[in-house]
Amino acid sequence: FLSDTNVVFLPICVDAKLSTFINSANRGVYTSGDKPNVINLTTAPDGPMHDMILKYKIVGYPQPVVIDRSGRIFNSSFEDLRFEKPLKMTIQRALEAKRFAVR
Repeated sequence: FLSDTNVVFLPICVDAKLSTFINSANRGVYTSGDKPNVINLTTAPDGPMHDMILKYKIVGYPQPVVIDRSGRIFNSSFEDLRFEKPLKMTIQRALEAKRFAVR
């Protein structure tokens, strides 16, 4: 899905220190580099108390979540999203439902 403009991956660093995010991003740690549909984000300075983390009730990391274009959770099952095959199937179902987040 890295070439599909209807799919965007958002790795989010929840460290409260912006410097940790910058250092990790520069080293390619916990990020996806310069892929065209990957946007690396941070919750600094709020860390795990950031509104987005609280809104989606994320309590453990990593926590893969598929969010539709309206901001609703399409799927947040760790079992469905932690391995490649079920993740691809979930993204495909989301695309077919035309609810997947887009740029």
